[in-house]
Amino acid sequence: MGRRCTRMAIVLGLLAPALSCRDTAESGLPAGEAPPASTVYFGDPHVHTGVSEDGCSADLGEIDASCNAFSDIVDFAVGQGLTWFVLTDHVNGEKFRTAAGAEDDWRRTVDAALSASGVLVLPGAEVFLETASDPLGHRSVFFFADALPGLQRVTVGPSGVSSYVDSCAAVQAWTRDLEARFGPVLLVPHHPAAPSPMPTDWDCLTENDAAVEVYSQWGNSLRVGSAAQPWASYDAMVGDAGSRDPAAGTVYQALTKRRDHPLGFMAGTDHHDTTPGAVCTPWSESKYGGGLTGVALPEGVPLSRASLFEAIKARHTYATTGPRVPVEVAVFDASGAYVGGMGDLVDRTGRITFRVTVDSPEVWDDELRGVTTILPVGGDPETDVRRALVRVAPGVFEGVVDVPGGASTHIPVYVELLLDGPNAHPPGCVDEPVGQAVEATERVWTSPTWFGPPSPG
Repeated sequence: MGRRCTRMAIVLGLLAPALSCRDTAESGLPAGEAPPASTVYFGDPHVHTGVSEDGCSADLGEIDASCNAFSDIVDFAVGQGLTWFVLTDHVNGEKFRTAAGAEDDWRRTVDAALSASGVLVLPGAEVFLETASDPLGHRSVFFFADALPGLQRVTVGPSGVSSYVDSCAAVQAWTRDLEARFGPVLLVPHHPAAPSPMPTDWDCLTENDAAVEVYSQWGNSLRVGSAAQPWASYDAMVGDAGSRDPAAGTVYQALTKRRDHPLGFMAGTDHHDTTPGAVCTPWSESKYGGGLTGVALPEGVPLSRASLFEAIKARHTYATTGPRVPVEVAVFDASGAYVGGMGDLVDRTGRITFRVTVDSPEVWDDELRGVTTILPVGGDPETDVRRALVRVAPGVFEGVVDVPGGASTHIPVYVELLLDGPNAHPPGCVDEPVGQAVEATERVWTSPTWFGPPSPG
């Protein structure tokens, strides 16, 4: 198989890892429409500063000289190889900062995000949501407008600084109000299987919930399981169950119980010390180093607030436990026709071929330990349909998945890549708890491709 690739791109003045490839065929698939070329931009969608009650900066809000300075946050992100990140300080609930000047501090971060250069920075917020009887979970809120006049910390949440809402319907009404006041808004449930303070209630998804944070400094929310279950053994979340069973909040539950609401995958650090993207330097109170998100934009489309919004909304994202490895997924039907890719809704079932392309094979080929498609089935992870893809060329893996038909909603299939080596896990990188044995292999999880009936209209 041959490929025409552009492996690097100049983005916002940075040399950013990029994937821009078109396959030319010879893999058992007949020649046909080529998958569109794309460029991958890596970012951290979950960053806290001293504006959070439980956060810190050397020069803002909760002051701690051991933390990074907010005035240095853009340069720090550049040093971590990021092209974008989101500021998600707490705006309600028990972590709401009440100190004098807190509102001015928060607005300073919003203005800094809107005026940043060298890296795209989104203003955002972390919101706690719960009813009197039911914890609904945490949401990261991303704002994509170029200007945000009137945005105040105390009015971002649905109930001011309180985390309580009357019902899930009130959450949907809140997101519509945010859009009406501040333009495009997306929500991302994060650490959804965290036993404390609250797992996510998947019955309460809104039109603006486009993706889920599957991995962060707290661990992996894909599954709850033991080391005997390979799909759950990587940094699985642990802890006291609290008021809701954490198993009910896993991403697996969203994939099997809420197929009427397709979600993409993201990962972030959730660091609270003003250090976006520092996956090799865990925050002092965290379990792990955290993850990053790769966003795939069509080749030639520059990274901007508008293009980032469209990509996340379309689920053209993937989660990584740290490695900035450019990945592309292409899907072909039984005739060999290209029908979609990562995150897409595909109106096909039956015999489906997945092609996964990892750019810069001279860097990553020797570190890839496995590329597997995963089709969640039923209520038990033991019944997942897992298919190992076969290497057909440097950096290119293919395999067939039989997607069952007849369902009334879409069926998700995602790809897991395992990596181990000095590029995936650089020498000196510390991303696991001291004294705790954790599998060293790094992971990538692509947003599911969603197969099923034709979309209405």
